[in-house]
Amino acid sequence: MNIESMKLNLLEWLAQADDKSILSKLKKFRDEIEITQYEKELKKPLTGKELISRAKRSEADFRKGRVKSLDEVVKSSKIW
Repeated sequence: MNIESMKLNLLEWLAQADDKSILSKLKKFRDEIEITQYEKELKKPLTGKELISRAKRSEADFRKGRVKSLDEVVKSSKIW
């Protein structure tokens, strides 16, 4: 069975699943994988081009007022 047929098979099974505990376990598993992948990305150093691109986007956001105060960030992080 190739990877595409495995995905389709799992999607069909998942679409029919109605056991909340199984779905919760799958969600937890997915979340753990995403966190691991995110942590790996954080450890990769940025290239010069990536750093400059990120700085330009940040400057543009700042100029257009797309910023939040520290108080807003702290308040929103409490509901995470």
